[in-house]
Amino acid sequence: MTQIRTYCLLAVALLAAAFSGCRHQPQPTPPSYAGEFTTGYLEDYGAYYAEEGLFNRVFALDLYSDGLTLNKKGYIEGSGTNLYFSDIFVDPQEKTLPAATYEAAETGEPLTFLPGKHFEGQITGAYLLRISDGSIVEMTILPKGKLTLSYDGPEVILHFEGITYEKRAYTADFFGVFTKKNRTGSLKTKPI
Repeated sequence: MTQIRTYCLLAVALLAAAFSGCRHQPQPTPPSYAGEFTTGYLEDYGAYYAEEGLFNRVFALDLYSDGLTLNKKGYIEGSGTNLYFSDIFVDPQEKTLPAATYEAAETGEPLTFLPGKHFEGQITGAYLLRISDGSIVEMTILPKGKLTLSYDGPEVILHFEGITYEKRAYTADFFGVFTKKNRTGSLKTKPI
């Protein structure tokens, strides 16, 4: 009787260990969000948070998959995926994003970006939008992740690995040239 009880307890412990290991594994991202981006905008906001005592330079990164464009008024047209990073922090003397790995963090320190979050009824930080015929049909934030940038001459090689709000793994890649926009002294928001 004691031996059967021991085997039962061992079986329950093994099953519990097996299921607890699976629980923490992110699920793959559903195919509704593209992972390849062909157009990229790098927006320079300078020392945007200087009034709050943070003098690091701030950039926003706006990536679009095939099928999406921006019209002359800055609104998204077409169908596809938009990957957006609202605040990427670098040293104050940097004029562009240096080749490096950037981590999601709310510190404002160099080589970090603001993680995706819900803030006062809006989404901010790193997030994904799925667009159909110019309208947002799905969105999710990216509260965790790592962004790696390197350069091959003027070409940017970008790789992102993150976790969505729904705890799904998400990866993205971009290879191309960023269109640069100077936004120093302006608001950081873009039409959503």
